[in-house]
Amino acid sequence: MAERRTYYSWSISTVGALHKLLLLGLFSALYLIILFAFGRFSKLPTTKLALAVDLTISRAIELIDAIPLLFLLVCLSAFIEPSFFTTILIISSVAWTSIAKFTRGEVIKVKNEDYIQSAKALALDNFQIVRKHILPNALGPVFVSLSFGMAAAILLEASLSFLGMGIAGEEASWGKLISSARNNYEAW
Repeated sequence: MAERRTYYSWSISTVGALHKLLLLGLFSALYLIILFAFGRFSKLPTTKLALAVDLTISRAIELIDAIPLLFLLVCLSAFIEPSFFTTILIISSVAWTSIAKFTRGEVIKVKNEDYIQSAKALALDNFQIVRKHILPNALGPVFVSLSFGMAAAILLEASLSFLGMGIAGEEASWGKLISSARNNYEAW
C-alpha cells in the first residue's frame, strides 16, 4: 500500500496574500530603482541612496541565487499542500531572480544611450523619459527572456511532479506521466 504523505496546510487566502505581498515588493523595488537612478527625488542624496537600494536588492538576488533552485523548490513544496496555484506560487517565488537581473541590466544599458541624453537636453521630465524611452526599449528583450522563463518553469513543475511534490490530484503533468511510466518495465 502506498504511503500517504502529509503536508502543512495553508489556506488559500494566506497563499494569495503572500503572493500579492511578494509582487508588491518586487514592483516597488523596481519602481524605486528606476526613480532613484534618474534622480526623481531632488532633495535626497540620490546617488548614494540609489546605490544603497541597488546594492541591497542585488545582494538579496545573489543570496537567493546561491541556493540551488531545485533544492529550494523541494524545501518550499514540503511545507505547502500541492495544487496548481501553490506550485505556480512556489516556482515564481524563487525563479524571478534571473529576470530581475536581466531587467536591471537592460535598464542600465538603455539609460546610458544617446537618445536618453538628448531627452534630458530637451528638458523632459524624468518620469516622461522613463515612460516614453526607457521602458519601451528595455522591456522588449525582457519579454523574450520571460518566454524562455515560462519554458523553464514548465520543466521545473515537471521535476516537482516527478518527485511527487508538484500538482496534486488528477491534473495532467509531464512529471506525473514519466513517474507513472517507471512502473511499466516493458515500455521502451
